[in-house]
This record gives sequence, structure tokens and C-alpha cells, in this order.
Amino acid sequence: MKAKTRTALRTGYLSTSTQAAQWINTYFAAGSVGSEIFHVGNVETPTDDPTTYAYTWRKTGTPVPVGKGRNAVLVDSGVAALGQAVQSGGRPRAFSTNATNPTDMGTGGILGSQALTEKVNQGFSEVFVTPATGFSGLSFVDMEGVALDGVPLTPAQAAALNGQATLQVREAADVALGGGPLPYGLSFGQLKSLIDLVNGSFESCAPSGFAQAHIYQPYVTSSAFAGRRPSTVSTFASKPTYNTFSGDVVSVSPSTGCDASSYSTFPVGKIALIERGACTFYQKVSVATQAGASAAIIFNSAPAAGCPTVPTPGANNCEALVGMGAATGSPLLPIPAAFVQRSTGVALRDGTAPVTAFVQQ
Repeated sequence: MKAKTRTALRTGYLSTSTQAAQWINTYFAAGSVGSEIFHVGNVETPTDDPTTYAYTWRKTGTPVPVGKGRNAVLVDSGVAALGQAVQSGGRPRAFSTNATNPTDMGTGGILGSQALTEKVNQGFSEVFVTPATGFSGLSFVDMEGVALDGVPLTPAQAAALNGQATLQVREAADVALGGGPLPYGLSFGQLKSLIDLVNGSFESCAPSGFAQAHIYQPYVTSSAFAGRRPSTVSTFASKPTYNTFSGDVVSVSPSTGCDASSYSTFPVGKIALIERGACTFYQKVSVATQAGASAAIIFNSAPAAGCPTVPTPGANNCEALVGMGAATGSPLLPIPAAFVQRSTGVALRDGTAPVTAFVQQ
């Protein structure tokens, strides 16, 4: 089986009260997770400045000081097992359902805890360890032949998983836990096994062979900037040959590309550069298809309050990556599509023409 380059998922810990406040204010206050925080351990002396406290997170959304140097840990109010995610008195790194070994994933055997653990691990890493690439776009590739719950995936199961972002798999697990259909043609045991393997890819755990061979970060390179920038894939756009596409990039105007008026001067056969907002991702790529675009690159819209108009590449809180999905039953669109961070989109938009791009999905 062909191995893929793996970007390690790096985890961090709350070593100071400033970091604890950053974790709470940037990740939870934004409404990403409606959960609680509790503190574990004391890594600094009680005589430290009491005005710079770590915080505990309440359901009301009110930060409450609990004392400087306390470690903050996510605990979902509906999944009590995750309260045992860290060693007593220790600094959390990767989270798990095992109280005695926080790097051992899945020993609790509870899919709900494991699914939440995955979201915590990714979000925690994004806040505390600024990576070269984003995490929300981590995608599955070359899944045929992978065994889950001791059963090799069928070609149909592998095809359904290829290109799926890991957080989309977690969200699908949430649906299954709520009594909805099991996703991707997997059994409950296979779904549990899949999420175990994703959690096992975090750096502070022992990376599994699955993680090394089958999870990687899609990226984009361009004449408009140096190096690689992270991207995500969509669930509704066709996969290109060899999972790559390239060509000249042309901005649409109006930039949101929601109808044919954005393509009045667009040259057929180019990659359409589209800004997020005003309509669904599916509509944007559908309109680009009808206008003769060879592919679509969608970049994030104006950032949230407190973020610069053009964020610094890699500044995760202002540089969100999202997976692009569509309503159930939406027909597969014939061109590929990728989502990139705002700074990447702005660089493509403002680069010296002709701007070229290469996208690895």
C-alpha cells in the first residue's frame, strides 16, 4: 500500500495561567464547545501573583478564577468518563478515557468519549501549539485494505472514507450516537476502531502505522507565496486524477461567486478563486462548474472580531480551515474543490498575474 507523508498532530499543555485563559477565551468562548472546564494539579507556587489566575469554565459561560498555575481540562457535561482524561496532578497532553494512562486511547470502550476526545485533541493542539499546517483538514486517503475492528474495509467503504476530514468522521459518529444511521457503511465497532486510530495519531501518543500511512494534510502551493499552505477537501466535489489539480487561478467578481454574474469575464478552463459567504459551498462550486471553471478554491471570509484583515499564516484562531459539505443526496459535482485559509486566498487574489496554484488533496 502506498504510504503518505504524515503531518504529526502536536499536543500541548497548560503550563501557565495565561495559557489557560487563552485556551478558554479563544476556543470555548467562541462557542466551539458548550462544555465545562475543571482544574487538575498545581504547577506553580501558591505565592504567585493572585491577579493572574487560571480559570474554570462554567455552563453559563462565565470564567471563574481558581488559582494561578492550575491545569485546565475539558470535560463534557454529558460524558463523565472524560473527567479521567489526565493523570492526577499532571499536565494534560493527549486526552483519553483512561485515568491511569492518558496516552492510551479507547480503553473505556465508549464511543461518545472517544469522539469527544478527538475534538479536544485537535482543538487543544490548535490553540497551544501553532503548527505549520491546520488540523481541521486532516483527511483520509488510500483506505482500501485498512482493517477496522479486525475487518478489512470493502472497496465501497474505503471509497466512502477517502477524502473525509477527521472531524467530519467525528461529527458522523455524533449522529450515530444520537440514533442516526451509521456513516460510511461502517459497523459500530468499525467506527469506534476508526476514531481510536485517529486519536492514536497525536504526537504525545505512539503514532500508529495507520496514522503514518493513511492520514495526511492536504496543501496548496503557488507562485503567489513561498512554501505550502494547508487546505481541506469537500464531500461533494469530484476527486482529481492522482488527487491533485493545478492551473492558473482567477478571482471571480463579486467575490462570493453565488451566481453567473460573478463569471461575466471569467476565462473558461481556469481555477475559480471564490470567497466564503452569502451562499453555500455547494452553490459556489456548482456555479463555477456551469461557468467552465476547471476547479474551485474557496478562501475564508473576513475574520472574526479582533483578527487582522489579513491574518498571519498559521495563526490558527484567525485562520480557520473548514471542511466543505453539502445536503444529503446532493449530486457529486464534476470539478474538484478546496478550501484555504484567508491569508492564502488573499495572496492568490493579490498575486502578480498569472497566478498559478498546485493543490494536493
